[in-house]
Amino acid sequence: MKSKQLVIWLVSLLILFMVLISSCSKVGNDNNNQLQAEDVSPSSTQKPTYTLVPATYTPTNVAPSPTATHTPTITPTSTPAVISAINGKEIKLINKLGNGAMQNINLSSDGKLLLVLSSTALQVFDVDSNNVVWTRKLTTLYTQAMFSEQGNTILATTKGGGLQVLDALTGEMQETLLPSQPNIIMTKFTDNGRFLTIQDIDRRISVYDIAQKQFLIENKPKFTNMDVISEYLSPDGSLYLIFGNFMDIQVWSTQPVDILFTLASKKIAYRSFLNLKFSPSSKKVALVTNGVFRYDSSKIYVWGTGASRLVHEHQMNQTFSAVSFNSDETKIILGDENGSLKAFSLENMELIKEYPAQTNRISQIDVSPASNRMAYASQEGTIFVWDETENRQIAEVHIDLSIVVPPFLLKTDPVSYIQDEYYLFHSFAHSPDTNEMAITSPDLQSVQLVDLNTVNVIREFSDGGLFYSAIAMSNNEKIAAARDDYSIVIWDKITAKQQLVIPTGINEQIRELQFSPDGKWLSALFFIQSTYTGKFAQIQIWDAITGEKLQEHAGYLTFDFSPNGLFIASDNRDFGMYIWDLQTKKQSASVPVEFIFDLAYAPDGKSIAVAGVKIRKDIKANINLINFYDVENMYEKQPLELTGHMNRPIMMAYSPDGSLLASGDTAGNYYIWNVISGEMVQMIPELTHPLGIFFTPDQRSIIVVGGDGVIYQYAIR
Repeated sequence: MKSKQLVIWLVSLLILFMVLISSCSKVGNDNNNQLQAEDVSPSSTQKPTYTLVPATYTPTNVAPSPTATHTPTITPTSTPAVISAINGKEIKLINKLGNGAMQNINLSSDGKLLLVLSSTALQVFDVDSNNVVWTRKLTTLYTQAMFSEQGNTILATTKGGGLQVLDALTGEMQETLLPSQPNIIMTKFTDNGRFLTIQDIDRRISVYDIAQKQFLIENKPKFTNMDVISEYLSPDGSLYLIFGNFMDIQVWSTQPVDILFTLASKKIAYRSFLNLKFSPSSKKVALVTNGVFRYDSSKIYVWGTGASRLVHEHQMNQTFSAVSFNSDETKIILGDENGSLKAFSLENMELIKEYPAQTNRISQIDVSPASNRMAYASQEGTIFVWDETENRQIAEVHIDLSIVVPPFLLKTDPVSYIQDEYYLFHSFAHSPDTNEMAITSPDLQSVQLVDLNTVNVIREFSDGGLFYSAIAMSNNEKIAAARDDYSIVIWDKITAKQQLVIPTGINEQIRELQFSPDGKWLSALFFIQSTYTGKFAQIQIWDAITGEKLQEHAGYLTFDFSPNGLFIASDNRDFGMYIWDLQTKKQSASVPVEFIFDLAYAPDGKSIAVAGVKIRKDIKANINLINFYDVENMYEKQPLELTGHMNRPIMMAYSPDGSLLASGDTAGNYYIWNVISGEMVQMIPELTHPLGIFFTPDQRSIIVVGGDGVIYQYAIR
């Protein structure tokens, strides 16, 4: 009898054990699946304190309080597989670090809802109750979002010009009005959400009527011969403003398309453009410029669009960072670098009112004319909502941006990240022999070493009080960083002790740092601004042990050491690729390659991949592609071409075994290529602002670094 009871007990225990294993497996699968979806959280009655914990994709109404500790998304349960051309289609997002950057804010027409878009989440608040209505965590990068003119939906654009519609009360996707398209470089809503402007790489302009779901203007050849910096459409869709590289502001009519006048170009020359704003009625335009040589001055221009009449031109002895009109267009509202918000009379530019100050730079202002309410945001993520009728602040929203690693930041220019993708500074570096990377800290006053297996910060490097930008890591335990005093510091990676400080002798910021493969040399790419020739660059090489300057070569956007450390390949402003022999200190080859945005030696050193644009005049089109050049005969282009990029390819990285190439384009699309067959193995669409991509040394992970400070880890599990 006892033996029979023992058998029954053992069988029951075995069944229970099998049930527990099955449950654990299901939970693990569910957690992994959450990373592939966009989640919408239900409404909440708590005070909005939105904190996006690194890589946690569990829906929540109000996230926990900000924390300085970096935690991984998912505790690894197994060792990822080595990524190859065969299994590369199976890579998935497994870890994420960073809360992103503020994209834009927008009030509904009745002023009751506040929409906040960061690069990682879309969120709506009830202004009167101060509650979170819903949160949508994003796996596709939205460049802007706003309430539609009717107010019942939300419009969102992607970097590739896609236009999506979401339900304003739930955040659920309703429809896609426009798909992502190749070669889109700029999209912008009118302030009332009625129209969307789209510009492509060839400067062709399209204007989409959102309510009518049709194009008002489609693929119109460029309005002007000047290079376009930015574009603006009036809220009523009748006027199109083009801001050009010579500080010209041209005003065009849209029906028919014809130039009307140029706005006082000579008056604003030699000043840096900041912000341009149409009034709600489209009858006025305000422009704010900041001084190039003085950081404590701004100039305000206000025009009447009817007859190009300059209403005001006013010098201000402070630096403004945002501009808007009030509801009845009697005042101009200006936010400054110190967090102050002020209203000035449009009649005489006298100060009328000061609003509650923020603790940081005012980055955005949005006015809801119908409700007489206004929202304004600071750079670090605090948003105030002000009711002009009641003359009081009615809401305060906090978006946690504490874990953000912007690519570069000057003390005099506190912008979360630089908008121009082609000149982003490399504020990260990965180890050539360990699964580690170094990044700048959120305040840019230290360099942090991150373990990519756990996505945790394991060590910190700092000299105290200085700002860091470009970073490099060697294979012999060194970390180097460029400082804002125009020097380079080298630390021991293990002890975090300073080994060397190299004064560069050039009062320009360093865009990129690289150690030679053996770690004995350190090379830096300087951007140098010239009044006559624009941007150009120099590459300087130092002895990483003594700090002695060894060589200097011409460059522009990028460079790379050969695997044997004997050569450097670089691009130049003359549309050529240069090969520098580091033993003779002379140029060994100069190859014409048209536009170059990045280049990389293959791990075996036998070829160089070049990412750029090929101009086809015969078909009047630009082709985005990656070419390959044989190192033994630099003037012989290999037949393989990778032409599947939707936008300009601006970054590349080989896998350690040389069989794969990862690339990223300006719209935040990332690609994995089989470099033997030329086949696209995988594409990650519109993930993040492009800054960098690389394989870990064990080839088990691909790391994507966004210009908004977010780091993504992809692997096969």
